[in-house]
Amino acid sequence: MLGVCNAQYRRYAWSTQRHQS
Repeated sequence: MLGVCNAQYRRYAWSTQRHQS
């Protein structure tokens, strides 16, 4: 469960970082 949450958070951060960059 923790792994799934972490993966989702990482994907959200990646999307935000890419959009910001």
